[in-house]
Amino acid sequence: MVIFQFLFFYFLLYSFGRAVFQLLNLYLNNKGKSVAEKIFGFNIEFFFPVLGLFVLGNIVVIFNFFSGINNNIFWIILILIFAFNFLKAPKIKVNPFNILNYILIPTILSISTKDLGLHPDTGLYHLNYQNWIRNEKIAAGLTNMNERFGYSSIYDFISAPLWFGDNFILLQFVNLSFIVLFFHFLSYNLLNKNNKDLFMASYFIILFGLLDNFGFGGGRNGFLYIEGIGKPDVAFAVIFFITNILLISSIRSKQLNNQDFLVASLLVLFSIQLRVFGILSVFLLGYYFLELSKYKISIIKNKIMLLIPSILLGSLWMLKNTIISSCLFFPVEFTCIHSLSWNKFEHAENAAYIVQDFYYGLPTEDGFVGWYNHWMSSPHNSALAKNFLLSLLIITIFRLLFFKGKLKTSLPIKIITFVFLFLNLYLWLYNAPAIRLAMGTILLCVGVLGFGNLDLRFKNRLFNLYENKILITLIIIFCTLLTPRIYKYSDFLKNPFESYFAGVEITETVDNPRGWGVTPKEGHECEVNINCVPYAIEVTQITSDFLNYKIFIPPEEWNKYGG
Repeated sequence: MVIFQFLFFYFLLYSFGRAVFQLLNLYLNNKGKSVAEKIFGFNIEFFFPVLGLFVLGNIVVIFNFFSGINNNIFWIILILIFAFNFLKAPKIKVNPFNILNYILIPTILSISTKDLGLHPDTGLYHLNYQNWIRNEKIAAGLTNMNERFGYSSIYDFISAPLWFGDNFILLQFVNLSFIVLFFHFLSYNLLNKNNKDLFMASYFIILFGLLDNFGFGGGRNGFLYIEGIGKPDVAFAVIFFITNILLISSIRSKQLNNQDFLVASLLVLFSIQLRVFGILSVFLLGYYFLELSKYKISIIKNKIMLLIPSILLGSLWMLKNTIISSCLFFPVEFTCIHSLSWNKFEHAENAAYIVQDFYYGLPTEDGFVGWYNHWMSSPHNSALAKNFLLSLLIITIFRLLFFKGKLKTSLPIKIITFVFLFLNLYLWLYNAPAIRLAMGTILLCVGVLGFGNLDLRFKNRLFNLYENKILITLIIIFCTLLTPRIYKYSDFLKNPFESYFAGVEITETVDNPRGWGVTPKEGHECEVNINCVPYAIEVTQITSDFLNYKIFIPPEEWNKYGG
């Protein structure tokens, strides 16, 4: 049953993205323009699922400024957008490539849903914040109730409309959709061979995925894995990896155009909305912009117009961040506006330090050696680090032995790529060196090993990767099969038509003795209770005169409001 449920969900997601495309195409046709059939060398259909996710999340963000989404107007808007699918009948192409990407890969990945529980952070703050989105318009100072609300991402805005009663299984379908997109990206590069660099990058990543199943501690080298329900780590890794591998590839090949730049700017925004770490992608996007504009002022002005959609949506996103946390990007302290009444002094800085301390970030230790010893003392970190380095070494040796490069990359592009990867790794080690938070960067490091217009040193018809589509398809399928845990298959076969349920227990609460709301009687998980704060904190709620927005005020501001 879960297979059909996920296939239907992915079909709806694809169709919603297609409807948005039809709407954009209608608008541009009225302006005498048309949408490009290919973006970064990919057929436009490839981007429909990610377009659907991006647009859904941003519609919820905009709507939440005025109301909770749990009303009929919101759903009418989505239905009206979905109706644009019928402007033009889809051309259904039944071929091995589409069967692989739209049926086989989703079917395999859906099996991982069996007995999958909620991620601990989902009950700690994700569901709680999603319930605010569902039932209340945006409220100022929400991080004063629960500082983890500041870490919420557009993943919560995508997930909030997808509650199915008290079953949260659709939240996992969102996560699986990003993994399907990832394998679709790899298979497109490997089976269409439009770009040799992306072909080899995807091939090395598939090998990296296979090596993920072997090594110290039973394997795991930083490749994508199935997380607990409701966590956006994989979603961010997929969008971050795809965005930056496309930018690096385009910069290297000098294949630059306006349509690709527009899409790249939106992908960068999506990456930032998923996690603030995605802001590093602006570095590559800026270089792409300069290359595209060739430093001519008149052309630069025209190219800036292409940034308007991402600037407008990005501004709304930062406004949302400021309202709930007083910071443009939480927990980056220098982006906080201390003059706002709901600002809690050094709140963001303290929150950042808690994360650094929990994950053994560089600032929390006595020098690099002290950090290394502490970080590697964790068996989990040690095994993953060893497996990553071993996998990277194997792939590097494999590259040197069996492939030769035919294209010399210019020094500036080498420097740009190296600096970008170094910044990613350094800021990851500095802020939160958890392997799950580095999956996108790890995939990028593996992928760039495939760049250089590589060709086989030894010609063999059977193992000619550029021609043997059957071998490549089998490798893709095998890597996909190994993504869910092996026992999931036996559990699934015992009852293949079982419907899966992922729910939460109702948290027993008591009145908050120090301020607004209630607190859990035991533990710190509020689950879905929007009147719950995880700790007994001093916070009070007032209602502003402007559109009746709720504001949660910290103690130091109470006296201004008669507290």
